[in-house]
Amino acid sequence: MGHKDVDIALVYQEDMPAEPIELFRSEIARDGVEVRIEKLPLPGPMAGTALYMLSAVATFVTAKYFGALAEEAAKDHYPKLVKAMKQLAGRFAGKKGPSVTILHTVGKVTGDDFIYSLSYAAYAEYEPGVRLKLLFRNDADQNEIDLGTDLFMATLRAIHSRTYTGGGIEGLREATPRGGLILVIFDQRTGTLKVLDPIQQHFTH
Repeated sequence: MGHKDVDIALVYQEDMPAEPIELFRSEIARDGVEVRIEKLPLPGPMAGTALYMLSAVATFVTAKYFGALAEEAAKDHYPKLVKAMKQLAGRFAGKKGPSVTILHTVGKVTGDDFIYSLSYAAYAEYEPGVRLKLLFRNDADQNEIDLGTDLFMATLRAIHSRTYTGGGIEGLREATPRGGLILVIFDQRTGTLKVLDPIQQHFTH
């Protein structure tokens, strides 16, 4: 799904509550910041690894937005965006997030069958044709969501300003994108971000 012509996008399934979406829109509204909000119909049966599929609620931050942060006016908007992303993630991911059921070609799969949330993810452009997708555990609390979002956005900001020296996301430089995505998780034990490869790991309890 392309959003290169905007700064920030949010897409959500039609069965998700609209109030948190509208709050996000109002929190980040500002002249000069191009925002797109899109409601999507419920998806049909899918094949493939669930965590690579589009989450029920997803935010997208483009290279265009990160590039504009060099301007003084844009710098004031960045903390507002991060705050709004934390609020949205706290509503849809972690302990307070809704359970999402997806129709897979092998049958129904619910969010409770996974360690990581299917209901919310934050996407950000890493390099041309590649996005990072930040995931939270289903049992994450608001503090973990806040820390993970802060680290994720600070790392992407450093990457796009060419001040990134490594270490923000463990395994990022060695990661191989799958379908244009690299999955990133917040590690509760270490308080850090790291790349996740679901092809090599089991997610069900």
